[in-house]
Amino acid sequence: MTLKLLECTTMDVTTILSNLNPAQEEAVTSDKKHLLVLAGAGSGKTSVIANKIVHLITKKNVDAQQITAITFTNRAANEMRERVMGLIANKGFNRPTISTFHSLGLKILRAESDSLGYRSNFSIYDTNDCQDLLADLMRKYKIPDSISVSQVQVQISDWKSSFIHTAQNSQNQFSALQNKIWSVYTEYQETLLAYNAMDFEDLVVAPVKLFLSNKDCLKYWQKKINYLMVDEYQDTNQAQYELVKLLASGH
Repeated sequence: MTLKLLECTTMDVTTILSNLNPAQEEAVTSDKKHLLVLAGAGSGKTSVIANKIVHLITKKNVDAQQITAITFTNRAANEMRERVMGLIANKGFNRPTISTFHSLGLKILRAESDSLGYRSNFSIYDTNDCQDLLADLMRKYKIPDSISVSQVQVQISDWKSSFIHTAQNSQNQFSALQNKIWSVYTEYQETLLAYNAMDFEDLVVAPVKLFLSNKDCLKYWQKKINYLMVDEYQDTNQAQYELVKLLASGH
């Protein structure tokens, strides 16, 4: 469907639907459990999510703390948060969770760190921290100088996000070089755990692993998040998709 961009962010909640076109209003007011909104860039999909959140809170009496919306960038999350809060601010409503995949994952991991063998104050390694560690391990495992740290980092990120946990469960037979890089990957993860640290990919991958291994924990977060909305859903990688599927499967 084609959606018209909705720019107003300060209107009274009683006038929300009057500012939506028919396709937008259908998406915002739909009571279906699962809803996929398809439309072109700049046509108002993010506005639909923001206004659906407001509609649930103000018209359906849903506790905002049961609503989670996920975007891909901090900027997009901030914009959606400002849009929603501009409509419900100072009206006595709780605040919904509007965050990136990684911020949501971090929230889950801080609360459930013990189940993963981490302390709750674990640190997040930035790109430079990760590359420094990888460079040391590459020297240890004699990775050729023609292979850059960035190349190894991309390979490890791909393995991690695709849930390839052992060399044997890769769909492709590893070359001698890939086996060396796998050794780097294995010790890299062991070192992160020893340092009580995670990298950026872990913030999404680790919650998925946690939920798959701990059904009680999964049920808790499924109950906590009764309404889950994802902006730009088509851009999810496998780890992000698995996280959404696990959280939504309880409903």
